[in-house]
Amino acid sequence: PVDADTVSVLNSCRMDSPDGPLEQISGQAEIVGPGQLKVSFDRVPFVRGDYVVLWVDEAYETAAVGTGSGRAGWILARTPEISPDAREAAEAALTANGYDLSLLMDVPHS
Repeated sequence: PVDADTVSVLNSCRMDSPDGPLEQISGQAEIVGPGQLKVSFDRVPFVRGDYVVLWVDEAYETAAVGTGSGRAGWILARTPEISPDAREAAEAALTANGYDLSLLMDVPHS
């Protein structure tokens, strides 16, 4: 945590292939309400996104997160592999909140 109301964010992935270059972006998430965050990234000034935490597993390893508008959603994980049960639960949370799972893209990780 940065402070009591802000946590640091580090998103990383390999967009092209599991062996491709690692891309990362860091930022901060301000806690604005229960399960509600305003997220900003260091390389994207003056833009803050409204994020809603829709589901988190008991170990805080996998989460389903969406934008406040419902236009975009993600399944986020601390590791490259997500268990089938966690994936199913995350997808169920997205579906229950009106997200179209046919728009999900699997991004290779390593």
